[in-house]
Amino acid sequence: MIQLFGAKLWDLGVKVIDDEVISAVENYAKDMMFSNVHRLILHELSAQRSLYAQTMAKLMGDSNIVTTSAIAESMGKTTSALSQVREALLNFGLIASPKRGEVIFTIPYTKEFFLGELSELHDD
Repeated sequence: MIQLFGAKLWDLGVKVIDDEVISAVENYAKDMMFSNVHRLILHELSAQRSLYAQTMAKLMGDSNIVTTSAIAESMGKTTSALSQVREALLNFGLIASPKRGEVIFTIPYTKEFFLGELSELHDD
Protein backbone atom coordinates (compact mmCIF):
# COMPACT_ATOMS: atom_id res chain seq x y z
CA MET A 1 0.00 0.00 0.00
CA ILE A 2 2.79 2.39 0.90
CA GLN A 3 4.57 1.55 -2.36
CA LEU A 4 1.41 2.30 -4.35
CA PHE A 5 1.02 5.66 -2.61
CA GLY A 6 4.67 6.58 -3.13
CA ALA A 7 4.75 5.49 -6.77
CA LYS A 8 1.63 7.47 -7.62
CA LEU A 9 2.88 10.59 -5.82
CA TRP A 10 6.16 10.27 -7.75
CA ASP A 11 4.32 9.80 -11.07
CA LEU A 12 2.21 12.87 -10.38
CA GLY A 13 5.27 14.93 -9.48
CA VAL A 14 3.50 16.16 -6.37
CA LYS A 15 5.35 18.92 -4.55
CA VAL A 16 2.76 19.57 -1.82
CA ILE A 17 0.69 16.80 -0.31
CA ASP A 18 -2.74 18.03 0.76
CA ASP A 19 -6.13 16.39 1.43
CA GLU A 20 -7.10 16.48 -2.25
CA VAL A 21 -3.91 14.71 -3.31
CA ILE A 22 -4.27 12.12 -0.53
CA SER A 23 -7.86 11.40 -1.58
CA ALA A 24 -6.93 10.97 -5.25
CA VAL A 25 -3.94 8.77 -4.49
CA GLU A 26 -5.94 6.71 -1.98
CA ASN A 27 -8.60 6.01 -4.62
CA TYR A 28 -5.90 4.95 -7.09
CA ALA A 29 -4.25 2.71 -4.47
CA LYS A 30 -7.59 1.11 -3.56
CA ASP A 31 -8.35 0.36 -7.21
CA MET A 32 -4.91 -1.20 -7.64
CA MET A 33 -5.32 -3.28 -4.47
CA PHE A 34 -8.77 -4.44 -5.58
CA SER A 35 -7.62 -5.53 -9.03
CA ASN A 36 -4.12 -6.82 -8.23
CA VAL A 37 -4.59 -8.31 -4.75
CA HIS A 38 -8.19 -8.75 -3.65
CA ARG A 39 -9.58 -10.21 -6.89
CA LEU A 40 -6.76 -12.76 -6.94
CA ILE A 41 -7.52 -13.72 -3.35
CA LEU A 42 -11.22 -14.06 -4.12
CA HIS A 43 -10.46 -16.56 -6.88
CA GLU A 44 -8.41 -18.63 -4.42
CA LEU A 45 -11.21 -18.90 -1.85
CA SER A 46 -13.83 -21.62 -1.73
CA ALA A 47 -17.45 -20.50 -1.70
CA GLN A 48 -17.69 -21.10 2.07
CA ARG A 49 -14.51 -19.12 2.81
CA SER A 50 -15.66 -16.28 0.57
CA LEU A 51 -19.05 -16.23 2.32
CA TYR A 52 -17.30 -16.09 5.70
CA ALA A 53 -15.19 -13.12 4.56
CA GLN A 54 -18.22 -11.36 3.07
CA THR A 55 -20.14 -11.90 6.29
CA MET A 56 -17.20 -10.53 8.27
CA ALA A 57 -17.10 -7.41 6.11
CA LYS A 58 -20.83 -6.86 6.41
CA LEU A 59 -20.81 -7.18 10.20
CA MET A 60 -17.80 -4.93 10.79
CA GLY A 61 -19.68 -1.70 10.16
CA ASP A 62 -17.40 1.19 11.10
CA SER A 63 -15.24 -1.16 13.14
CA ASN A 64 -12.48 -3.33 11.72
CA ILE A 65 -13.13 -6.18 14.12
CA VAL A 66 -15.96 -8.68 14.49
CA THR A 67 -16.69 -11.58 16.79
CA THR A 68 -16.72 -15.13 15.50
CA SER A 69 -20.02 -15.68 17.29
CA ALA A 70 -21.64 -12.81 15.34
CA ILE A 71 -20.37 -14.30 12.08
CA ALA A 72 -21.70 -17.75 13.00
CA GLU A 73 -25.07 -16.35 14.01
CA SER A 74 -25.37 -14.36 10.79
CA MET A 75 -24.50 -17.46 8.75
CA GLY A 76 -26.95 -19.62 10.71
CA LYS A 77 -24.21 -21.91 12.04
CA THR A 78 -22.32 -22.54 15.24
CA THR A 79 -18.81 -21.22 15.80
CA SER A 80 -17.54 -24.79 16.00
CA ALA A 81 -19.19 -25.60 12.64
CA LEU A 82 -17.22 -22.72 11.11
CA SER A 83 -13.94 -23.36 12.94
CA GLN A 84 -12.31 -25.08 9.94
CA VAL A 85 -13.31 -22.22 7.63
CA ARG A 86 -11.91 -19.69 10.09
CA GLU A 87 -8.72 -21.73 10.53
CA ALA A 88 -8.25 -21.95 6.75
CA LEU A 89 -8.61 -18.15 6.41
CA LEU A 90 -6.12 -17.67 9.27
CA ASN A 91 -3.64 -20.03 7.57
CA PHE A 92 -4.24 -18.31 4.22
CA GLY A 93 -3.29 -15.00 5.86
CA LEU A 94 -6.51 -13.17 5.00
CA ILE A 95 -7.62 -12.80 8.61
CA ALA A 96 -6.03 -12.65 12.05
CA SER A 97 -7.38 -13.11 15.54
CA PRO A 98 -6.20 -10.28 17.80
CA LYS A 99 -7.87 -11.98 20.74
CA ARG A 100 -9.98 -15.06 21.34
CA GLY A 101 -13.33 -14.93 19.57
CA GLU A 102 -12.47 -11.92 17.37
CA VAL A 103 -11.22 -11.63 13.81
CA ILE A 104 -9.89 -8.85 11.58
CA PHE A 105 -8.73 -8.63 7.98
CA THR A 106 -4.96 -8.47 7.52
CA ILE A 107 -4.82 -6.70 4.14
CA PRO A 108 -5.80 -3.03 3.75
CA TYR A 109 -9.21 -2.39 2.15
CA THR A 110 -10.35 -6.03 2.33
CA LYS A 111 -13.56 -5.01 4.10
CA GLU A 112 -14.31 -2.41 1.41
CA PHE A 113 -13.56 -4.95 -1.33
CA PHE A 114 -15.96 -7.55 0.01
CA LEU A 115 -18.66 -4.93 0.66
CA GLY A 116 -18.25 -3.85 -2.97
CA GLU A 117 -18.51 -7.46 -4.12
CA LEU A 118 -21.74 -7.83 -2.14
CA SER A 119 -23.24 -4.72 -3.70
CA GLU A 120 -22.21 -5.91 -7.19
CA LEU A 121 -24.00 -9.22 -6.55
CA HIS A 122 -27.16 -7.35 -5.58
CA ASP A 123 -26.92 -5.01 -8.59
CA ASP A 124 -27.14 -7.91 -11.08
